[in-house]
Amino acid sequence: MFFSFSRIWFFYNYWINWIWNYACWTFYNIFKIIFSFISLKNNAISEYRAQCRHAAAPLEESILRAAEPELIPFSGMLPKGLSASEQRILTLRLAEDMDYSTISEKLGISETACRSQYSRARRHCAELMERSDDNAGF
Repeated sequence: MFFSFSRIWFFYNYWINWIWNYACWTFYNIFKIIFSFISLKNNAISEYRAQCRHAAAPLEESILRAAEPELIPFSGMLPKGLSASEQRILTLRLAEDMDYSTISEKLGISETACRSQYSRARRHCAELMERSDDNAGF
């Protein structure tokens, strides 16, 4: 008999396992991207705060000029391959910690467009970071 219980049970288990494995792999990748952005944001905030703390200290002009090449701006920490608009919206949102309404006013776009551009830029940044991790052999 073609439709035996063992065949039906086999195909049922096969598809359930396939769906479970696919769901686990998808959630793993999503959490990996989310963790990357949380780390990126925390690093950007730490760098920004460190620059604010050190900028308040009175220093001679010669010392400041000598230290300038060593400072890495937030846009320098972003992966290569992002467009200028993606770099700008990520910098405004993550490094300068602006909300969407302020960014939309500054860029002259609607708040909805600002949210979608930020989402696309964040996704593109995560893809570039993942590719660079894959190429680095980690």
